[in-house]
Amino acid sequence: MLRIQELEARVQSLSMQDGERNARLVAENNSIRAAWVRAKQQVANLEIMLQSLKETLDSGLNLKADLPGCPDEEQRDSETVSVAMITSIPGTAL
Repeated sequence: MLRIQELEARVQSLSMQDGERNARLVAENNSIRAAWVRAKQQVANLEIMLQSLKETLDSGLNLKADLPGCPDEEQRDSETVSVAMITSIPGTAL
């Protein structure tokens, strides 16, 4: 079905004047560029949120280690590994 729509769009494009076709392509390019900028901003916001979450978790784990009755060192290390796994999501740079 998608292929049929693509072919219909090509036929319609070929029947347009050069000016119309160029105007449509410019509008499509602007739309795609705006979507790309929004996606890039969302990724940047997610990276900031993940970094903040990582810092909060790191801080919480450090505070927890100073409290009496805190888990032994092996359990803290296991929690640190869990935090590292959460913050190492592919495609994000922290």
